[in-house]
Amino acid sequence: MDGHGSYVWFSYAVTLLVLCVAVVAPLRRQRGLKRQIASLARRPNARRPSARRQSDPE
Repeated sequence: MDGHGSYVWFSYAVTLLVLCVAVVAPLRRQRGLKRQIASLARRPNARRPSARRQSDPE
């Protein structure tokens, strides 16, 4: 490669790293969001203050 081998292989390595991050990062984010949605779905009406107001006697 006429002295440019280290540059070429380094470029290949950086490209491979960027491609791996571009694939893995959204998958990890999706998994985290699915877990967050599942935990919110298990909550018993924690985000519905109107339901609490109806049951509270005034």
